[in-house]
Amino acid sequence: MQFVIDADCFGKTVLAVNVLVRMAVTCPKEMPRFAYICPTNKQARDVAFEYLKKYTKTIPGSKVNETNGYVKFLNGARITLYGAENADNLRGMYLDGVVLDEVAMMKESVWGSVIRPLLTDRKGWCLFIGTPMGKNMFYKLYQQGMDEEHKDWMSFMFKVDQTDILDPDEVEAARKIMSIDEYAQEFMCSFEASIKGAYYANVLSTIEKEGRLGGYPWVPELPVYTAWDLGYKDDTAIWFYQKPPGGFPRIIDYYENNQKGILEYANIINQKPYFYGAHYAPHDVKKHELGSGKTIKEIAAGYGLRFQDVKRMPIQDGINYVRMFLLKCYFNTDNKYVDKGVDNLRSYRRDYDERLSVFRKKPVHDSASHASDAFRYLAISYDDDDPSLMGHKLPTHQFKDSYKRRNPFERVPTNSFPVPERHNIIRVSR
Repeated sequence: MQFVIDADCFGKTVLAVNVLVRMAVTCPKEMPRFAYICPTNKQARDVAFEYLKKYTKTIPGSKVNETNGYVKFLNGARITLYGAENADNLRGMYLDGVVLDEVAMMKESVWGSVIRPLLTDRKGWCLFIGTPMGKNMFYKLYQQGMDEEHKDWMSFMFKVDQTDILDPDEVEAARKIMSIDEYAQEFMCSFEASIKGAYYANVLSTIEKEGRLGGYPWVPELPVYTAWDLGYKDDTAIWFYQKPPGGFPRIIDYYENNQKGILEYANIINQKPYFYGAHYAPHDVKKHELGSGKTIKEIAAGYGLRFQDVKRMPIQDGINYVRMFLLKCYFNTDNKYVDKGVDNLRSYRRDYDERLSVFRKKPVHDSASHASDAFRYLAISYDDDDPSLMGHKLPTHQFKDSYKRRNPFERVPTNSFPVPERHNIIRVSR
């Protein structure tokens, strides 16, 4: 596996296409298969197809298939363009090599669940290229390439001031009109720069500096609540959280998956060691499932998963609500799944109209959307179960000392507050 991060206009697409062509024409295996994958199929065609045709037109016997977006060679090798938006369509194939372009804009499952298994049978390779967009999957893969324990991985970063490709006057002109974050991201390959239009990046940076991302694990004496964004083809995202006395939301766990039914998600919930206070989901759980005639909410209740409706709120109002809510939260990012969820929150952003140079009112629908929608439902519904906890200190004196601690989640003795009976554990059977 290799990893390349570069400044804009470095030429990563030309590099990647030529790597694919060279590997394809020299591959000794039977019917070699290679792929160039962008976040969308249209993007793959716009970015790479002309280069692919240009650098293969002089190769004897090469044939271009415009309709299906591939080039075939005399040795039977084929290089095909794909979009990650339909990554599940790749399942069942094999690949000898693949380029993933703009990885930061792809769902994390594209690599781990789809592409990586396609390389196993043929011991294939992958070249990741792109521009940083916060600390998401792209950042984690880059860090893996820097880790000496992963000897079959390599990472390379090419900042604009490390190359002579761009005219210095052009770079300076760009720097003058770009924001600090834009320049740092696009030309200096910074993972620290805020993503353009990110809703929560600044707030999350604030609470991280305050030490509220870290080791804040599950407290067994307290009930656990869940907030859901339900999908089938799209991801289902679930946040697990607790409501400690004092009004400091404690986010302890996170789960996401796709193409699973309610029964499978109910089993996931049941396998956790938690006892539950309530499960919150948006109003669309009242929609009827095709074939059954029942609503999703009714089907879930049959498996012991009783959803509470989240009150409706315009998306922008909900986003503003989350910004305030986050300032009260503690995240157990020692749990890698919570850390992944927080990365999604960092990446959640407004759509930007490049033609008009303005932000649209709606968020971008991408891999960060589901975790962010579920967290919005968490924030909106947090007060519903016990409004006395949110934003207020309990009037009882027995918690007084614990609120003075820097970390409000140090264990409170179990006899300091009532422990709910374990009657909310759901039981699921086929």
